[in-house]
Amino acid sequence: MGDTTVTFPEITTPDAGVYATVAQLAEYLGTAAPADAAGMLQRASDLIDAVTYNRIDVDDADAGAAWEVAAQKAVCAQVSWWIDNGESAGTDGVVISKTVGKTSVTYAQGGGAGQSNGMPELAPTARRVLLSAGLLYRGAWTG
Repeated sequence: MGDTTVTFPEITTPDAGVYATVAQLAEYLGTAAPADAAGMLQRASDLIDAVTYNRIDVDDADAGAAWEVAAQKAVCAQVSWWIDNGESAGTDGVVISKTVGKTSVTYAQGGGAGQSNGMPELAPTARRVLLSAGLLYRGAWTG
């Protein structure tokens, strides 16, 4: 399989608001992209926009290129996580029990504190990428 380093060259997105292409996703996955890759990339891009409060401005002179690469990596990581865990992962609420052998998960019922609001959970790798780029910061924004 050789070198597993994924390069993210300058992107020309097929649709506005989509941070990664199907080809970049396939390269990230190291295999063919799933049949619904374009839709998954759109939904992942929408999620990234939501968790970053739409702060990714690829035209920003100071941070645009770095944010664009971070968004590409985060979107690919999110789709990869959905492929492994199911796209509805994280939307069912608080996990109250897990089993590893034969896989079992139990979620809390009701709408109590800590419950998910139905928004898909951000993949751990996507979260790390966005944190490293400063895109999950919730403080004052002067940009």
